[in-house]
Amino acid sequence: MRDSRQALKQALEAHLIPVLIAAGFDGPLTLAAKVRTFYYYRRDADIYRFISIQFTKEGKAKFRLNFSESTPASMEARLKIPFSTELLREPSGEFRGSLHPSSLPYFRLFTWFWVGNDKRPDAAARVVQRAAELYPEIERWWTERKVGPHLWIPFRKKQPNSPADSEQED
Repeated sequence: MRDSRQALKQALEAHLIPVLIAAGFDGPLTLAAKVRTFYYYRRDADIYRFISIQFTKEGKAKFRLNFSESTPASMEARLKIPFSTELLREPSGEFRGSLHPSSLPYFRLFTWFWVGNDKRPDAAARVVQRAAELYPEIERWWTERKVGPHLWIPFRKKQPNSPADSEQED
């Protein structure tokens, strides 16, 4: 199990992290062995956008892509502390969601990108390449508020000073 998780991390470093860096995100270029969640952020005008790569706590070769966004003012209002770059170390955004390999509505809440029983040498790369192919759905959500078929976005009340309305369109 540990070898397949390490292969997945190496595939993420080779295929997904370059996509995030090219999209302007700041975060680790390599994925340390024992860390469960890796955080990335970028600033677009007055909005901070966050991506996290989250692995399972059981050590399986599975990951999720979580995303959110926030303004400094909304972070201050929700967290009741002055904004500082320290808040960017872990995503503090509202409008949270996840990107999933499944487009079936019920299963999006429970699915992960994972290698499973695929024993092919390029199995991890295939899984990560799929996530990289679906990443534009996150960008479309941020720019157009269009919920792609692989996104799961829970309904949230509008926060004070939030970056945009919480309406979701198809």
